[in-house]
Amino acid sequence: MARTKIGDVIEIQTSKGLAYAHFTHKHEMYGNLLRVFRRFFVKRPSDFSELINSEPAFMCFFPLAAAIRLKIVEIAGNETVPEAALPFPLFRSGIPYPGDKESSIGGCGMEKSRGALAN
Repeated sequence: MARTKIGDVIEIQTSKGLAYAHFTHKHEMYGNLLRVFRRFFVKRPSDFSELINSEPAFMCFFPLAAAIRLKIVEIAGNETVPEAALPFPLFRSGIPYPGDKESSIGGCGMEKSRGALAN
């Protein structure tokens, strides 16, 4: 089984064609963060750079290693994470930190006053 690494381009077979996601961050608590793109393809592109540099439809945490092992998705390539996607994204959810309205628990490493970003 191939080991996952930051920059992996993930191919997802759907009823609309091939969809792609980009593995950009590994979070200590939530796992692998994927940027999932809007476009669908009939066949695998030979170059992913244009797609990877486009705006994702959404981002999500995903059990990537398990999905690869179960052949739900596969690694189609590896591309450098674009400069704009390097900072860990802000997720607007979490559980308020007791006694502190400025911070949260479970805020995906983005707690306002509880330390550095988790990558």
